[in-house]
Amino acid sequence: YKDIIKTVYKGESLEDIPSPTERAGYSAVWNIKDFNNITTNLEVTAKYTPNKYTVTLNPNGGEFSDGTSAYRNIEVTFDTEYELPIVTKNGCKFLSWKISDNKSVAISGKWNIVNNVTLTADYVEKTIMEITFIQDDYDDIVKRVEEGAVLTDIPDPQPKRGYTVTWDVVDFENFTGLTVHAVYTPNKYIVTLNPNGGTLTSGKTEYTVTYDENYKLEIPEKKGYDFIAWE
Repeated sequence: YKDIIKTVYKGESLEDIPSPTERAGYSAVWNIKDFNNITTNLEVTAKYTPNKYTVTLNPNGGEFSDGTSAYRNIEVTFDTEYELPIVTKNGCKFLSWKISDNKSVAISGKWNIVNNVTLTADYVEKTIMEITFIQDDYDDIVKRVEEGAVLTDIPDPQPKRGYTVTWDVVDFENFTGLTVHAVYTPNKYIVTLNPNGGTLTSGKTEYTVTYDENYKLEIPEKKGYDFIAWE
């Protein structure tokens, strides 16, 4: 800003003290307040202090984290970091704090509004999503959860002999609708062969076999005997 120069005779007082130039969001004062009996040249500097404002929060049917639903006042300082609380409302998702029908105020940042304001919580209704669990020969199981939520009561698939049964989806967080199918993985087993006095040409006594899949076991030899079967 352009300097302002005032002239006064030595020993006299300055009467027409100018006002500091205004700055939005700040209160300005001179760093010297006593202009009586001036006996020397003075350099006076404007001091700017950020204003404090009251923000009234209207939860609009929602609740703050402490469970209260009444209006709440908080104090903010212009051009200084702030953070607004998040509110919750049954069946709804919080969107933002609004200062008007089409203007939102950021949850955090540096305050840049130069007056006291009332902010109203804005929500959107949550969509109820369906997750359908499908397994052959069994009735479908349908679970319902709010969009973006986490499904916690995941049903167990029905067992099947010789198989490990799992669902083809493992992440049940933040989904927007889902169909889940049972997956059957045949189990693997260790078969240990006891030649019962005979011998195995390969010397191998352990085999890994997979349920419901083809396999072939070695035939042992025993002098004077014909091999009948593995039992």
